[in-house]
Amino acid sequence: MSLKIFDLGGRLVRELKAAGAVGSNIVTWDGTNRNGQRVGSGVYIYSLEGFGNRLVDKLAVIR
Repeated sequence: MSLKIFDLGGRLVRELKAAGAVGSNIVTWDGTNRNGQRVGSGVYIYSLEGFGNRLVDKLAVIR
């Protein structure tokens, strides 16, 4: 399973991966980018993919 976070410009902010059986995965994003820096307030797009399924939606970070 993978969780990808993009900014509104389409640039990849962070990618997280989890391994495990169907229904037992937890992926937690700590609000940081690939360099470990906190992302700013704003709207981000996330893509959650796993086991042949994909979910794309928006999330807001408010600091």
